[in-house]
This record gives sequence, C-alpha cells and structure tokens, in this order.
Amino acid sequence: MQFPIHKLDIRACKFFYAFINILGDPDYYTKFDYQIVSKFNIRAPFDVPDEAFMIKPLVADGLKDVSGIIKYPKAFE
Repeated sequence: MQFPIHKLDIRACKFFYAFINILGDPDYYTKFDYQIVSKFNIRAPFDVPDEAFMIKPLVADGLKDVSGIIKYPKAFE
C-alpha cells in the first residue's frame, strides 16, 4: 500500500512542522514542490547526492533563517 504524499504534508502540519525534508528521486518529488536543500544552505548529516536531498516549506517563511545540517532523531542514526 502506498502512502499518498499529500497525507505527509497534512500530518506534518498537524505537528506544527515548518518544513519536510526527504531523500528521494528529484524527478518525482519536485512534482510536489520539493526543492534541493543546498539551495537553502542546508546539508544532510551523511553523504548523499545533492539532487536527491530535498526540502519543502509547509508554512510561509518556513525556511527563513534555517541553515546548517539537518538533525534527525536518534531512531534514524
């Protein structure tokens, strides 16, 4: 069963997240307004192809003053 991508946005907004970052196929995720994170001076905490690490703001100015290395919860380490 596939999880519709728009449901991810809805769920993240319920938890008051300002953005979603994702690692995946840029040809697919750019259809849903994801952009390459390096454009915002943001990096992954591990080696990953630049074009595959993307981000999407969920609120106006959701990426304002955001930069640096994405930090994941311990479960993802």
